[in-house]
Amino acid sequence: MMVIKYGGNALPSQHSSDPVLEAIADAFLDGEQIVLVHGGGPQIDAALKEKGLGREKVAGYRVTSAEVFEVVQSVLSGSVLRSIVNYLIGSDVNAVGLSAADGGLVRAKRFKPVIDGKSIDIGFVGEVDEVNPMILESLITEGYLPVISPVATDEDGVGYNINADLVAAAIGGALRADSVIFLTDVAGIY
Repeated sequence: MMVIKYGGNALPSQHSSDPVLEAIADAFLDGEQIVLVHGGGPQIDAALKEKGLGREKVAGYRVTSAEVFEVVQSVLSGSVLRSIVNYLIGSDVNAVGLSAADGGLVRAKRFKPVIDGKSIDIGFVGEVDEVNPMILESLITEGYLPVISPVATDEDGVGYNINADLVAAAIGGALRADSVIFLTDVAGIY
């Protein structure tokens, strides 16, 4: 069992081949159990720029208003998730797309970074509070490759964007995965 985090900077452009997704497809078709968690930073940046949103930052963190979160959610759980799932299906993989909120997979809580000794509210940015891998275990047992967007909800159903690296790590731990692989170009994780 392996969990792979596939960074947004690595995602293929539409209608191009992707050697990474092809390698993941080949491993899955050879019998490897895989869960794929994706990011989407560049795609989010492009969508926000197009709408003139998301410019406010605090200590490097994007302030995520409700309006910004709606764009983030539609990109991550919409266009990016669908493009990966569609690509894998086109490679004969039985892929299924989920957000981290689906089936109670990841429960989020609001992330409030401490900056200069003070807790700062940056909006609808979350962190992993708990993980229930039951839905993934069921899908894997039935022969699916789950593809997860890092959008989760809190116990009240409020949505949050969570760093995909943290979602992949939490899912890997909850599944007791043999390995968690991070495909990214983010400094500190790269």
